[in-house]
Amino acid sequence: MPVDVQVSESLYSKLDSKKLQTAIRKAVKDTTIQLEGECKDYSPVDTGNLKRSHSYDVKEEGTVTRAQVKNSTNYWPYVEYGTSRMPPGGYIQRAVEVVDPADAIQRLFGEYYQPGGK
Repeated sequence: MPVDVQVSESLYSKLDSKKLQTAIRKAVKDTTIQLEGECKDYSPVDTGNLKRSHSYDVKEEGTVTRAQVKNSTNYWPYVEYGTSRMPPGGYIQRAVEVVDPADAIQRLFGEYYQPGGK
C-alpha cells in the first residue's frame, strides 16, 4: 500500500526545506517501523517463521522517501489473501487499518516539523 506525501511547490518554497525533508523522512520511517511491528503482532503463528520474516526498508532518493514493509517468506500472500482451501487471514490489512499510514505520517510530520529558530 503506497502512501504518497506531496508538498505543493508554493508551500515548499516558503518552508525551511532542510527541516521539511528531515521531518518527512522521520515521519515516514517511524510510521513504517510501527506498521512492521503491527504486521508482526497480527501475524498468525504456527512455526513463527512468518512473524520473524517481516522487515522494513526505507530509501531516500533526493527529496523522495520511499518505505516498504516486506516479508521474505514465499507464502505470506496465501496467508493474507487465502486460497481455494484456506480463508483469507487479512493480518496485513488489519495492521494497516490500525496504523493508518497516511494519518500517522501527517500527525508525526506535524510533531517533527518545527519551523523557524531552532
